[in-house]
Amino acid sequence: MPPRRALPRSSTGYHGVQLRLSGRFAAEITRGGERFWLGTFDSAELAARAYDVMVWRYDGGAGPRNFFDVDNLVAAEFVAPPFSVVNRAEERAACREYMRMSIRNRDEAEMAAFRAAHPQHVAEELDFYAQLAIVQDTYAYKRRH
Repeated sequence: MPPRRALPRSSTGYHGVQLRLSGRFAAEITRGGERFWLGTFDSAELAARAYDVMVWRYDGGAGPRNFFDVDNLVAAEFVAPPFSVVNRAEERAACREYMRMSIRNRDEAEMAAFRAAHPQHVAEELDFYAQLAIVQDTYAYKRRH
């Protein structure tokens, strides 16, 4: 049920809810100049319920809400779907970590393909580093004695 007060400018009819190109509904809230991402949901109502939980947490229900049948935070959390709150810095950090892991996984896959295609290079490299370790150990032994 859309809000009884003035409708927000959102095409969904709910405060803090936008329709994504994927067909899912995104919920976010801005407080104190910081944007908090609540996630994407299967329906606009579920996204609006998550938004209302955050209104109750930040404003004690005094901010623009979507549902007026809920009169406290506990009731709002009971009817809302599970979600996690992510601010912009956490979102960027997660994106960087995802990119780092993606590059790492791609590098490992390419190295495995290289090893399979060129076993002689791998053997030569292992031999080189084994000889290098011997030279370094010899040098360290001479420095100590």
